[in-house]
Amino acid sequence: MSNDKLVGRKAELAVLAKAVDALTSGRPSWARVVGEPGIGKSRLLAAACEMAESRRALVLAGQGTELESDVPYGVVVDALDDYLGSLPGRELDDLCGARLGLLASVFPALAPWASEQAGGFQDERYRSHRAVRALLERLSATRPLVISPDDLHWADPASVELISHLLSHPPAGAVLLLLAWRARQAPRLTSLVASGPGGLPGVELTLGPLSEDRPTESAESALGAVAGFGRAGALGRQARARVLAGQALARAGRPQEAIEQLSRARQALGGFGAQHWAGEAASELRRLGQRVPRAIRRRVPVPAGGLSERESEISQLVARGLTNRDIAAELFISDKTVEAHLSRVFAKLGVSGRAALAAAVGSTASPPAP
Repeated sequence: MSNDKLVGRKAELAVLAKAVDALTSGRPSWARVVGEPGIGKSRLLAAACEMAESRRALVLAGQGTELESDVPYGVVVDALDDYLGSLPGRELDDLCGARLGLLASVFPALAPWASEQAGGFQDERYRSHRAVRALLERLSATRPLVISPDDLHWADPASVELISHLLSHPPAGAVLLLLAWRARQAPRLTSLVASGPGGLPGVELTLGPLSEDRPTESAESALGAVAGFGRAGALGRQARARVLAGQALARAGRPQEAIEQLSRARQALGGFGAQHWAGEAASELRRLGQRVPRAIRRRVPVPAGGLSERESEISQLVARGLTNRDIAAELFISDKTVEAHLSRVFAKLGVSGRAALAAAVGSTASPPAP
C-alpha cells in the first residue's frame, strides 16, 4: 500500500513513523489507533508496518474477526503462528528453550512439542503470558520486532489478557506493539489496555472523521481498499471494505454506486455468517431507500458434549467429508482456526480422529430448531 493514498492522515502517519523509528533505541514501546468503523485504522496500521519492514524490522501482523472471536488467543495466533511454523525444529528449540512445550498450548504450529506438564491455556494462562513475553524478547534479539494485532474489538478474552500483560510487563528489547480497535465496541478492552502501559513509552491516536468537504476523496480511498483486498485475495476484508465504501459513496452523493457496493457486501457477508457486518450493510441500504428483508439468524443443531455453535458447525462439515482447507473456505476462516476448533471438539467429545467425530456427530446431533 502506498502511503500517499492515505487521504487526510499525514499527521497521524508521521506520529506512527516516529514510533517505528524509536525501535532503534532497543526499548519496547506501543502505539494504539482507536476509532469508528471505516475511519482508516487498518490502512494506517498497514502503512506503519510497511515502514517498519523497510527498516528491516520483523513484522508479525494479525487480525481479529467476528467469526473467530471465540478462538482462544486467536488474534495472537494469527500474528505469530505462521512464522513459528516456518522455523526448523532446531531453531525453535533455540528460540523457545524450556518454554517450547508451554508455548505449544498457545500456538497450533508448535503442537508436536506439546507436553503434558504444559496444560491448557485456561489453567496456565499466567505462565503462558510469561512464555510469550520471553518469546518476543528472543525474537527481538537479532532485529527489531513489530507485533500488530488489528481489529482487537473482535479479540477473545485470552488475547486481551495477554496483550494487557505485555503492556504492563513489556518484553525487554526493541518491540513495538501496534494495536487498533473500535473503542465503543470494546469498552472492556479499552479499560484493560488503557491501564496497562504504566511507564512504558507510547502514543495513542484517536481518529476522527475525515473532513466533510472531501467526501469524494474519502469515497475513492475506500474503493481503493476494496480493490486492494480483492487483488490480495482477502475476500472477507474486501466484503467489509465494501460496506465502508458504500457508506462513503452515500456521503459523497453517489447513491447508485453505494447501493451496488452494499448489495455485494451483504450477499458475501451473509454467506460467510458475518452477521454484524451484513447488518451494517442492510441498515445503510435501507437508509438509501432499498427494501431489505430482516435476516433470520440460522440456527445450527448442537451435538452433545457442550460444543459451541461454531464447533458444531465444523463438526458437521467434517462428518460430510470436508477437509480442513474445505471447511476454512466454506466458513471463511483460516485453516489454523479450523485446527484449533477441532482440537477442542476432539477433547470435548472424547474422540481422536475424524471418522470417530463423524460417528459422534451422527449419533448426537439434534434436529434443527423449527
